[in-house]
Amino acid sequence: MPYHGPTAVGAEERSPLMKRLLRSTFDTLGGLLRWGRKSGFTLVELSVVLVILGLLISLGVGFGTNMVENAQVQKNRATEALIAESVVNFAINNRRLPCPATETAGVTTGTEALTGATCTNSTGAVPYATLGMQRTVAGNNDNQDPYYSNYRYAIYRNVAIGADLGADGNATSLGNFCNILQKPIQSGLTNTTFLRTVDANNVTVNQAIVIASSGPDQTFNTPNTAALGVVFADPNRAISTGPNVSAANPAIYDDVVTAVSFGELMGRLKCPKVAMEEQFRFTTDSLPTFQPNVSYTAAVNPLRIAAMGGVQRAAGGAYRWCANINTAQGLTLRNAGDTANIQSDANCRANQDEVNWTQSDSVLLIGSTTAGSTNLEIFVRDDNQPNDQTVAAGSRDRIISRRFSITVAP
Repeated sequence: MPYHGPTAVGAEERSPLMKRLLRSTFDTLGGLLRWGRKSGFTLVELSVVLVILGLLISLGVGFGTNMVENAQVQKNRATEALIAESVVNFAINNRRLPCPATETAGVTTGTEALTGATCTNSTGAVPYATLGMQRTVAGNNDNQDPYYSNYRYAIYRNVAIGADLGADGNATSLGNFCNILQKPIQSGLTNTTFLRTVDANNVTVNQAIVIASSGPDQTFNTPNTAALGVVFADPNRAISTGPNVSAANPAIYDDVVTAVSFGELMGRLKCPKVAMEEQFRFTTDSLPTFQPNVSYTAAVNPLRIAAMGGVQRAAGGAYRWCANINTAQGLTLRNAGDTANIQSDANCRANQDEVNWTQSDSVLLIGSTTAGSTNLEIFVRDDNQPNDQTVAAGSRDRIISRRFSITVAP
């Protein structure tokens, strides 16, 4: 799983420079000492030697500390990448992201927290037990970073546009989950209410997943401070640490943040291929020939016209429907709950805004048949572009239609 973030200079890159510097300096000191044994040192000369030794020791400690710090940062990022990969694998198998685990006084069971079929919170601890991660981190307990603090884990959950990535049962297939992931992208990825990262210029980018470590000072820095917050610093923000950074001596900024974008997640899920396999289409091809004077209700002899695929709405019915006529041969087109008629118009595609189409999972045919034959055309519309209204204004919702014949034998 790719991650965003600057690459720290590792110990292996600094070692050759350090070795050459020490070798050159000690060769020079060795020459001075050999000369001193022959002719003797003055106090001034001895002082110079001691000053040089002191500088070398200080320099060596500084380089050594930086090497350790950089190694810890690299280990931190590697662990966050491992957690992100496990989250993606969970999504492949479950068609959703795992919910964050709850954390109380620094303690977590590592089990995702669900309230019914939805996540209890958008942010919390890594659900390492749910992910099946035996030993997820470098610390002394599961879910801990190299500094023995719990990682923070957050996911995007925007119910308003049908993009709650942790909702259990929201996506009926991997292709449907891919369609859900497209919704925040279509909305612009600039929503300041849901999971996002913010750079130094206050530019907001919504993210699918964020994993963060509080760094060596064991305290989350601004803007990562809120325990249940959904705003984090840009993963590329420079880390300002020093040789004495600790819980008692906090840094200006030493958090390590990994973000998984919607594009990265969709790429890992191979969404384009899966989405193509689950095309938006009718699942009802035709209607049977009816007998006269037969009653059809939602409970008795239910007749349905249904569709599948596309970008489904999260609540209130997966699609919106319209028909060129509403009643044919004694049968009325009704919504799936039999609470309202399906919107009718001679030209649904051109004349009717989205808000006027009837929202429902399917169409019911309700009534008592009368002899004769009528052709009707039914239109169904998905939610490829959330919150749009007018087809004529360039809506990107997908609209498909099918003609049906309602024939009642004499």
